Amino acid sequence: LNGYLIHNFNPDIIHATYFNKIKLNKKKPVVVTIFDLIHEKYYFDYNFKQQIYPKKDILKIADKVICISNSTKLNLKKYYNVEDNKLEVVHLGVDRSVIKKNYTIDSPYILFVGTRWKYKNFSLLVSMLSKYNKILKDFKIVIFGGGGLSKTEIDNIKNNKLNFEKFIQINGDDGILYELYTNARALIYPSKDEGFGLPLLEAFLNKCPVVCSNIDVLKEVAGDAAEYFDLQDLNSFYESLNRVLYSDSIRNSLINKGLNRLNQFSWEKCAKETLNVYKKIWKKRL
Repeated sequence: LNGYLIHNFNPDIIHATYFNKIKLNKKKPVVVTIFDLIHEKYYFDYNFKQQIYPKKDILKIADKVICISNSTKLNLKKYYNVEDNKLEVVHLGVDRSVIKKNYTIDSPYILFVGTRWKYKNFSLLVSMLSKYNKILKDFKIVIFGGGGLSKTEIDNIKNNKLNFEKFIQINGDDGILYELYTNARALIYPSKDEGFGLPLLEAFLNKCPVVCSNIDVLKEVAGDAAEYFDLQDLNSFYESLNRVLYSDSIRNSLINKGLNRLNQFSWEKCAKETLNVYKKIWKKRL
């Protein structure tokens, strides 16, 4: 959205983002989608000296607030005290139209997807592998996205006495990513926090078992289709990953549960529920 579009095309409903710096016309209903509250919860990771509230202006004028998970909804109530009747949960979907590209890794591997810094918790994976080095004897760690490994990450891997050649970082498009999911022994997702956790659905779609942290939002997305571990316990992390890596029966069970879980998430469902939010807000204005 920009000021020209809003002030010259006279929309019936404005679906804004909290990044908007323009003055919205409050004669029109306003909807905003909130994805997460990472900046509020981890402001210190972004070099802010005190708690920040970047969404407060849009939340004041929004008639309805779409949250992409129940966890986001709860956090909005906690950090901004938003009234419950303004909040609507609409889950995301997953892109089923991606055409896979041929991309071969020459040995079995575990997949890590996305950025790695701070709350994404890649360093926890390094710590676990250092303590239980059996896994790196049998598997490589393929890291997709997030840019090349930083000097700090490289030093951390080497300081933990891990074989750096076992770590492969790849950047590419969704065609390569989906192929990597398909051939991975498992997706590992040790995040401390998320707004949703889209890679879990991508893994389900591509028949890749998921091993992830036991935070509420990932349980909301994955249900019984993932193997969970306690972020505070490296042994729990290892045992969960070990079960999936070395048991075909557990892997197959998770794959089947993941495919079933996908039935609850689609972009068609997301669009329909978003339209229902528009209808609610419009009906109220009549």
